[in-house]
Amino acid sequence: MVAWGAKVFVVGRNKFTLGAGRLFLVATMLAFLSAFAVVATNSAAVAADSATIAGTLTRTSGAGSPSTTVAVTRPDGTMVASTSTAGDGTYSVGSLPAGDYRLKFTGTGLITQWYGGGEDIASGTIVTVGDGESATAPAVIRQGGVITGSMLNADGTTFSATVTAQGPYQGAPAATTRGSYTLRLNTEEPVKVRADLNDTRKFDIWAGEAFSEETSPAVQVDAEQTLSGIDLRYPEVGRLLGKVTNSFDAPLDGSAQAYALDRGQVVPLSNSESRAGKTQDYSLTVPANVPVTVKSEPMRNNFGEAYEGAFLGGGALPEDATFLTVAKDEARYGVDVALQGGKAISGYVTDQSDVAIEGVTVTAFQGSRVVSRGTTSASGYYILPGIGYISLGDVQVRFTGETIVEQWYAGAATQSEATTVTTFGSFGSNKNVALEYLPEYRLVNVAPPTIAGSVTPSGWVEAVPGEWNKKPTSREFSWYCDGVYTYNGGTTWSVGDRGCREISVREVARLPGHQSGVAFSAPVAVTAKSELQVSARERVGKVILKSRVTTPGVRNPGGTLRILRGTKQLAKYRITSTPATMSYAYRGRRGPQTFVVKYSGSDTATAASKKVRAVVR
Repeated sequence: MVAWGAKVFVVGRNKFTLGAGRLFLVATMLAFLSAFAVVATNSAAVAADSATIAGTLTRTSGAGSPSTTVAVTRPDGTMVASTSTAGDGTYSVGSLPAGDYRLKFTGTGLITQWYGGGEDIASGTIVTVGDGESATAPAVIRQGGVITGSMLNADGTTFSATVTAQGPYQGAPAATTRGSYTLRLNTEEPVKVRADLNDTRKFDIWAGEAFSEETSPAVQVDAEQTLSGIDLRYPEVGRLLGKVTNSFDAPLDGSAQAYALDRGQVVPLSNSESRAGKTQDYSLTVPANVPVTVKSEPMRNNFGEAYEGAFLGGGALPEDATFLTVAKDEARYGVDVALQGGKAISGYVTDQSDVAIEGVTVTAFQGSRVVSRGTTSASGYYILPGIGYISLGDVQVRFTGETIVEQWYAGAATQSEATTVTTFGSFGSNKNVALEYLPEYRLVNVAPPTIAGSVTPSGWVEAVPGEWNKKPTSREFSWYCDGVYTYNGGTTWSVGDRGCREISVREVARLPGHQSGVAFSAPVAVTAKSELQVSARERVGKVILKSRVTTPGVRNPGGTLRILRGTKQLAKYRITSTPATMSYAYRGRRGPQTFVVKYSGSDTATAASKKVRAVVR
């Protein structure tokens, strides 16, 4: 309290009598302390994220630019926030941390623009805003230019296509139409116009009667200008037909790609048609009266490139290719592409338990002559290189080893019974075999594994290993839910809420140099603990009982729900799936009643019972 007239100053329980000058000094100090306290108390009110950037975007006509996206980014272009302008072009982005920002304005049919600059981020101006401050960033937005044209076949008829503008811009303007198109650009940078024919004509075309982006002339349109007459013309076409072969003229299961010589450049004709059937023929649609060639890509297998890619005529480079022209509607046959190189036979060797066998000798024979040999690695992989270089490609493959039963591919006991591996027309890869060990090198199951633990949806189970004729050095367990593989790698497993009706475990026993053994446990039923909820609603002259049965972890266990009063059964319901909800209205004698609801589950769900009391009024 301050008593100005009496010149008495009271603080708490202390009383001071001051002169006028000293009293004024004390009052000034109190005012300062009070203001400091307010500032300290409200310091949190000036939050770190309290800056705002606002402005108005207008068109060159002076009208506001509605529905224009305003992106607030960091100086490096990282997005921070975004908004859209209102109908009058105004915008406001608040709750920003103090700092430096760039603004990017985009919209349908508008030139992409950075605040204070052009389409490039580096041309923009940085907006700096402090804590609690508001910065104003207005801008004039220009509408993009427009490109129009026709889509004509060589005979003057029209065609349909998706037309796009390719170039350095954000967002691809596109138009899908027939006969004509209109592209509204959002850039003043040069673009190239492309008609995507969606595979109906086998290749795309570009403005300027070009067949690629590289050879198509660029089109530049100023803002708010229209450029007409950029037509897309589909040429007259012919066809090239042939096959891809090896150096022995044997057809390969390959594909072909057509190329055109366009304005001095060799360009691919996109969406080329290829067909690999019994004759391995291909058919390519190409522009008529234009130099074209064909290339087959390299054919590869597990060890790398088997045949080298080549152009028509055998050259690996476009300048070494043979070019030819076809007339309108001409079908040129016999345009074959021959590839140089060879192939190999490769695959994996395992035992009957799908375990890799190392050190198996794999030999390829052509008659009595050995043409290639290899040995399996630790993963069971083998490769027989160079098969494609022999005069004939049909060979037989033998697998031998000290601990295995000799076998020919695939599963034959002798060479005469062996399946012939044809390297012409296929890579000869994935020639996998499963071999048997000699009897003295096999693991034989004496007693299968069993399952211990709580076989419920929330329980954990454990695999009890089986017994074998020899002591394994390692075992691996896989768990199955209703006969379907579910989990591998552990002796313990959580049954979980998978809806299993029964589970089983698979044991694979291993001993180095021996055939692995496999054994399954007997299936064990999964029992779910049923949950029964019962409620009673009293109504005049009746009681409505509502029952809900759930069996977590087990789907469709089935069962029976019964409603009893005393020993008398009032209702019985057959349940085919859970959760299940049943309602029963009891109309009987008035007064207190006791009802019992019982659920009898199937072999996968336990029974449950609930008692409820209600009054019939």
